[in-house]
Amino acid sequence: MNLNPTYLKIKVFKTSFFNILLISFCLLSIFTKISFADNSNPLFLSLSKKDNTAIVKKVVNSGLVVLDDKRRIRLIGLQPIDPPKRKKLKTNQFDIIIEQDQEPTTTVEERAFEYINNLLENKKVRIEFDQQYRDKGGYILGYIFLPDGNLVNVEILRQGFASLSIAPPNTKYASELRNAYIEARQQKNGIHSN
Repeated sequence: MNLNPTYLKIKVFKTSFFNILLISFCLLSIFTKISFADNSNPLFLSLSKKDNTAIVKKVVNSGLVVLDDKRRIRLIGLQPIDPPKRKKLKTNQFDIIIEQDQEPTTTVEERAFEYINNLLENKKVRIEFDQQYRDKGGYILGYIFLPDGNLVNVEILRQGFASLSIAPPNTKYASELRNAYIEARQQKNGIHSN
């Protein structure tokens, strides 16, 4: 056993430094609600507020999109409708799909999903943040703008493909969102057509 004072100081320093680093990393993971088992959520990309342009890779529903850098953005001011239900395919005894007659009508959910997919998927967008960066579920909250400057949050409400849900402190575009929602109700668009 080496009892050299210099050796002992270095050993104590290394141990202390490692413990502080480990505790800091654990606290960071708790406060940012990052799952280390989920490799699709890189630590530093998900915390980035500065990079406000990205490409939309996937539309989850009328209020949630996934960007190319794996950030999941919940659109501020929207209460999304459910995504369309997957139709159960009928099969015969040999598990061969039986052709079914196409239904002549499409549901509001299907129209909403198609509209938002066409509007956003694989498009470069600009994200703007408000006062509250994350919601209780850990999603990043934002307003999404198309290259032509249109606010997607407003367009979805105007088409009637979401309900209005303004929650302080995120009220930067509250009047625009409210006006779009009122317009959709008056014109009986989307979910207001009943």
